[in-house]
Amino acid sequence: LVFDLDQTLFDRQAAFDDWMASLDLTWLERKRLRELDGNGDGERELFFDAVASIIGEPISQQTFVAALLRFAKPDQALICMLKRLQANNVLAILTNGGALSQHTKIDSLGLCEIFSSNRIFVSSVIGFEKPDPRAFHHVAEAIGVGNEACLYFGDRIETDVFAARRAGWLACHVGGPDDLKQRLLPIHKAAIC
Repeated sequence: LVFDLDQTLFDRQAAFDDWMASLDLTWLERKRLRELDGNGDGERELFFDAVASIIGEPISQQTFVAALLRFAKPDQALICMLKRLQANNVLAILTNGGALSQHTKIDSLGLCEIFSSNRIFVSSVIGFEKPDPRAFHHVAEAIGVGNEACLYFGDRIETDVFAARRAGWLACHVGGPDDLKQRLLPIHKAAIC
């Protein structure tokens, strides 16, 4: 079982919205920042320039991730479920992004208790970014499982679901951590019976 990070294991949008609520922003400023951020897919330079012009000081990716993580809430039910699934399944993370940002999120969310460092694959480290099938093939080879035996959970249709399927994997679209828990429930029940 392989998981995307942002908006799959981590409710990034909720943390982003809570971060914006902590700032003294107008409705239009919040709307503009949300659009520029694109739930993490927006052009980072444009987003950071807009944030700097609104709050009056520059912001870096590292500062932004730290601010976002102040509002991240580890999902103990999800962590418990993943720990149980670990007994009968190989679990891994495949995520796009920078190594420092993604590892900081994983550590802050308590996911490092479940996913060992050799089961965390970040695009900037492995050299392939989703939707490139080589990213998926790299993970399957590294964890010692055939492509046809891999099931990927992600929030983006093209980048996660269709890309995993093109790589020969099974794939499941999820709308965030709460939806992921519902999708994992049948597997979780089978693991504890």
